[in-house]
Amino acid sequence: MTKSAPLISIIVPVYNVEDYICECINSMLSVDQDLIEILLIDDGSIDASGRICDDFMEKYKNIFAFHQKNQGASVARNRGIQEAKGDFILFVDSDDYIESDIISKIVRLIQAKPDIDVIFLTGKKVYSNERQIYLDEKYDRSKIENHTQEEVIKYLATLKKYPGSACTKAVRKDIIVQNSIFFKEGKTSEDLIWCLKVLLNAYKFDTLEGDYYFYRQQREGSVTQSYNESKLLCLMEVITDSCILAKNHQEVEDAIYSFMAYEYAIALLIYCNGKRTISKKNLEICKKFFREYQFLLLYKKSVGVKMMQYLLKILGIDAVSKLVGLYNRIK
Repeated sequence: MTKSAPLISIIVPVYNVEDYICECINSMLSVDQDLIEILLIDDGSIDASGRICDDFMEKYKNIFAFHQKNQGASVARNRGIQEAKGDFILFVDSDDYIESDIISKIVRLIQAKPDIDVIFLTGKKVYSNERQIYLDEKYDRSKIENHTQEEVIKYLATLKKYPGSACTKAVRKDIIVQNSIFFKEGKTSEDLIWCLKVLLNAYKFDTLEGDYYFYRQQREGSVTQSYNESKLLCLMEVITDSCILAKNHQEVEDAIYSFMAYEYAIALLIYCNGKRTISKKNLEICKKFFREYQFLLLYKKSVGVKMMQYLLKILGIDAVSKLVGLYNRIK
């Protein structure tokens, strides 16, 4: 008798996280091993991470370790998608961890609603001093369950922040594969447009109560804590590409612009913090970008974004970036 495929594939890109990987993997082990598989994609680690992955694979029948030369998290995630046998995909970064009880709830929801495409999950940022804050606003299930794609996207646009993390969504694998929704290699901020493409190709949505994902902050060397030229240029590219997508989906065009208004504000913050290190050529590219996409701020209703819009109009980009930088230093 042929063994049935797992319901969920959990994809974990791994790179030099020997101090965190055990906690990450252990947080997934309370679920029936026949229901999930854990795919550990060792992206050329030079510490003990790869060996730890192999050790777990030897102990558990539903854990599989793959090793490749270092190519970045996007390539590792894409490899995981290609290797996955489950009907649904979850992504977990190897220096983070999850609340394993929620996976059982995800399984039950999928079994109860076999036509579901995307399940929204709640994440928290965990700081080194043990302080925790929610990554996004909590979802109102009444605005998601049994609603159309257009209604769900427009609801998400009313939230303070665009929920653009790939790690806080369970996604039907067929949505990803059939629409070639893969991560662009060598880029940061790729979660943002990946999630947008998923939303634009999915039709049945739901969400679950309870904290699911714990996103470790302020780890030494963590990319998420750095402000640099490359990260800024990647985010600008994502915003540009997302606005192109918006024009092809006029029914939710305003909602996508609202998502990107938040990211525009983040880009301006990165610009402020990394301005001194940006090359002269890219400095001019950044200024042109901020002028061209300033219109996005019209689509976000939050007080902070409205204030930024007003200051940009009155003072200009350089003056506002200085004010943002001063606020960021003294807050």
